[in-house]
Amino acid sequence: MGRSEELAALEKALASSRLVTVSGAAGVGKSRLAMAAAGRPGRGPWSGMVKVRWHDVVPVGPHALAARILRALDAATADPPGRPTADDPRTPPLSTGRPLLVLDDIDPVHGECARLVQSLLMRLPDLHILVTTRRPLGLGEEHVLRLSPLRTGGVPGAWRGGGDWPSRGE
Repeated sequence: MGRSEELAALEKALASSRLVTVSGAAGVGKSRLAMAAAGRPGRGPWSGMVKVRWHDVVPVGPHALAARILRALDAATADPPGRPTADDPRTPPLSTGRPLLVLDDIDPVHGECARLVQSLLMRLPDLHILVTTRRPLGLGEEHVLRLSPLRTGGVPGAWRGGGDWPSRGE
């Protein structure tokens, strides 16, 4: 992947922070880096990983994203009998273990996601959250890892970023 330094920095951030955001331009590898760090067993204090991409949600109502995230958390954790269901987005799961919630590519639902993440962190003290987005959520305890495009190392004809893709003949 060519991002060993960024991977090490992300793993360190995940070990010390409950909320880590990988931000950067479209196509720089945010999702791939996040999954490389989150998918490595024994690299953090979480018991398992729960991944939600906003594309998988196709929000229909004002609480569709929240309901999808809570259902995903519920499915990944123990479900004690008699507890409230996750169908109500205002009812957080009562027992979540220590999952790492990965919210991937949340740009189209950025505002809703920021509010939801803040609420989840306040209500679930063992929850860790990893977010990939073009811009940080702007929350107080957020650790932000900014991802730049990979350097091409002077490869002839390689695009160096900083604007539109070159047209033919440039």
